[in-house]
Amino acid sequence: MGLKSRHETRRQNRPVMEALEGRIVLSTLYASTVTQLQADIAAVKNTSGPNTIVLKPGVYLMTSELQIQNAGNLTIRPNSTKSTTSLVGSVVDRVLEIDGGSVTLSGLSISGGGAVAQGGGILAQNASLTLKATKVFSNISTQSGAGIYTQGGTLTLQKSYVTNNRSSSSTSACGGGIFALDTNVTLTSSSVSENSLYAYQQQTMGAVEASGAGIFAEGGSLSVTGSTLSGNNVYAVTTGTSAATSGAAISTSQTPVTVSESTFQYDGLYTVSYGVVSTQGSVFATNGGSLTLVNSSLSKNTPGGMRSFFHPGATVTITNLNLDGHKFSGILYP
Repeated sequence: MGLKSRHETRRQNRPVMEALEGRIVLSTLYASTVTQLQADIAAVKNTSGPNTIVLKPGVYLMTSELQIQNAGNLTIRPNSTKSTTSLVGSVVDRVLEIDGGSVTLSGLSISGGGAVAQGGGILAQNASLTLKATKVFSNISTQSGAGIYTQGGTLTLQKSYVTNNRSSSSTSACGGGIFALDTNVTLTSSSVSENSLYAYQQQTMGAVEASGAGIFAEGGSLSVTGSTLSGNNVYAVTTGTSAATSGAAISTSQTPVTVSESTFQYDGLYTVSYGVVSTQGSVFATNGGSLTLVNSSLSKNTPGGMRSFFHPGATVTITNLNLDGHKFSGILYP
């Protein structure tokens, strides 16, 4: 067996490449600047993967959104878990848009997105999106889903955080942390906290409403396991005819919801109007669909007690709930 030449050795150390439908795709790419990251994302467009983009730890300051299109089995992660790797918007656009495909964000922080109606941090459409040990925080939107906005597909959070995101509107706002439309959402060992909704208007005939500061889901499904939703607050304020708030932690419409081994505290509704005021469900607003709640705790929410629930058209099944220090099991009917 002869010795290999220098040239042959260098070729073996290059990134692995594979041909897909006439295109050459690098299975592992590396980036240490925004420009390199943009180029790597462009390289995996419309590919089936698996692909990995490995980021050097540091701050990646975006001047426009990163758009991932139909990237199958793509993982974006830092090359070290000991340092922070941050994708930071400049509040002139969302941070990340994902259209189709399957994408995993691992060990990242995403912040500073804004100036959009939906999805200040992340907008995902018809995609399979997974967050692992990732934090989405301090993003804003002018309508819904300041942290994460998803339509179709799936959203999975594992040991991740969605915190301090804010959606605001002069009429109607929903889903400050997460907004999910026709999406199958799964949270495991994660936290959705300190997110807020603001609906504010100064008009004599004005009407405002806001729902779901932590999570708002319509259609699809929602599963929450071993997670915490705390400090999510909804504000609806007007000098006009009516103001309505609901579901500070979780608000759903025609969605089956399952919650287990989870904690809800300091979630609250705050409603002010010169006319009609509606304050419904400081923790859960379940419109149609269903809610199954098992081995969980609700405390220090505003308003508290049974006013933590608002469930028109939905049956709520409760097993072993600690509700403001009292044990409760039973069924709540519409």
